[in-house]
Amino acid sequence: MNDDTIPILGRKTDLLTDADSLGDHGKCSQENDINRSQENERPVLSIDDRTIDIVFAANLVTQEGIDKSIEGADPEYRDFLHDICKQMIAHPDLVLEDTLYSRLIEEFPDEPEDSYPEAMFHMVYVDLYVRSHFRARAVRTLVDAGFKVYCVGQDWDKLECAHPENLIHTDIMLTSADCIRALENSKISLNVMPHFKAGAHDRVFSSMLAGCVSLTDPSEYLDEVIKPWGDYAPFTLDEPESIIHSVCKLRSDRTLMSHIAETGRKKAQESFTWLATANRILSGGIYEKEKT
Repeated sequence: MNDDTIPILGRKTDLLTDADSLGDHGKCSQENDINRSQENERPVLSIDDRTIDIVFAANLVTQEGIDKSIEGADPEYRDFLHDICKQMIAHPDLVLEDTLYSRLIEEFPDEPEDSYPEAMFHMVYVDLYVRSHFRARAVRTLVDAGFKVYCVGQDWDKLECAHPENLIHTDIMLTSADCIRALENSKISLNVMPHFKAGAHDRVFSSMLAGCVSLTDPSEYLDEVIKPWGDYAPFTLDEPESIIHSVCKLRSDRTLMSHIAETGRKKAQESFTWLATANRILSGGIYEKEKT
């Protein structure tokens, strides 16, 4: 790890135990956590008062770690999985479940239909491989472009990049509460979507609720429920440089950044908390239908 520290974490080895580094906003005592969870409105720092420019609250899953999951498989099967990974990396718009299903049909056309879902379940390697590839590429693109990126998670010291001095990381896996506190002190929160397209990662909505700008590639679901450059800042996986353009646009227009953070937080409060989701389900008649 370089000489920089993550402001939300205080000293390099202090995992939110130094409350003085953040004041009341960063206290991590159990009593404070309970009190804050009972508040209707959590304290929110303005964009200008936040000390982290770009945060990525995620672990880096290394290639070595991923490969261990299939080291006992037949070489032919490993080659089959690697070929699917290459296909999905070359075509980032592909949907994971559709791609796995179509490749299984092509490779094993005579298998009974009910065998394919189970086979897909055991192909998690592809998900981990492709997701880790795009996570690493997004962070590498930003740090090599000169942006400081604070990675709250483990194994980021293993990321190969041209400018490691711009990569600041915690070295270890942290709790969900630690990640939320990092979001609450960040201007921009990076997300890279998994390759299912009919949903979203909770990191998108957690970032919006924390009052920072969620920087993410889209999905079919996100396109339906939130607006690019209104509720979040977009980039695309098929255009690697687009993430740089989005960050530059935000950093050059503080009014825009603050506006997206504010509208995103309001949208998340209205639509994407557990309470809001439960109310939406109940109001849709799902509960009554199940009762009958």
